[in-house]
Amino acid sequence: MRGLIGFWLLLTLLVGAGAGLLQYLGPPAALPARIAAATPIRPASLIPAAPDPSLREPQADNPTAFLPRIGPDGRRPMNVYAAPPGFPGGKIPPGSKVVALLISGLGMSQSESETAINALPAAVSLAFSPYAANPQPLIDAARAAGHEFLVSIPLEPAGFPLVDEGAQALLTGSTPGANFIRLEWALSRYDGYVGATSALDGMQGATFLRTDNQYADLQDQLNQRGLLFVEGRAGVAAPARVPGRSADAVIDAPPDAASIDAKLASLLAQAETHGSALGLAGPLRPVTLARLKIWIAALPSHGVKLVPVSALVTQTNAATESAP
Repeated sequence: MRGLIGFWLLLTLLVGAGAGLLQYLGPPAALPARIAAATPIRPASLIPAAPDPSLREPQADNPTAFLPRIGPDGRRPMNVYAAPPGFPGGKIPPGSKVVALLISGLGMSQSESETAINALPAAVSLAFSPYAANPQPLIDAARAAGHEFLVSIPLEPAGFPLVDEGAQALLTGSTPGANFIRLEWALSRYDGYVGATSALDGMQGATFLRTDNQYADLQDQLNQRGLLFVEGRAGVAAPARVPGRSADAVIDAPPDAASIDAKLASLLAQAETHGSALGLAGPLRPVTLARLKIWIAALPSHGVKLVPVSALVTQTNAATESAP
């Protein structure tokens, strides 16, 4: 009898807890509305452009999937979907000191993604995982909050195969045709992004990016589609065949407060000395968010402005941007 009473008490508690959770989350159809309710409202002039049908084309073997392209009028997604840099005229004035941040790993965790979208300034750029099951509500919220975003490309990481970037990763041992199909898969997962990055799941695709021919092919394909590329390996040369920038520091490797503070201090010093710097982090952890908030708040006192990643690329790759 005691066992039966205990069973019914446990069942009652579980039902009550489930009802409470559903009341908080709402039904699946209401989830986008809940995300939107928490998203800061910004003027239309400060929101990146919505996807433009003229800047996409059907995938050859899957007409229901779409790939970015340069428009008939020459417009590039990297320019059209860029977030405003916050300067008059839309360009960084000569002599300015600027820093950009890219947070990767969005789309895989609902709570972490919402935190990145709503707790970070609009000038912070975001990178979504192509493996995200339902990223569209989060992408819509990111755009409404003023963030530009990129797609992460799974590339063979250091330590492969013990370390793996998933079934769609571009691999050094695969044929160019197989890697082309995987790249198109990643690029067709969603729309409206300024470019791509090698940063995904805390890895940077280092092994793939060290293969000159394959890395060159990747850059050419992205450039032909009007995209920019952020090279996740810190301290390496910027990509030469596509508008882009390499990270100056991966600020959350390792993810402890002292190390993060040191990396952020080095970013600030670079911006002050050389005029610009790019920091990379992700997936977003509470300790990273806490240190970033303090650091970002102090930037104006150093005469440094936070700008989207696309603003840095536009500043340093003007000649490449105008290439056909």
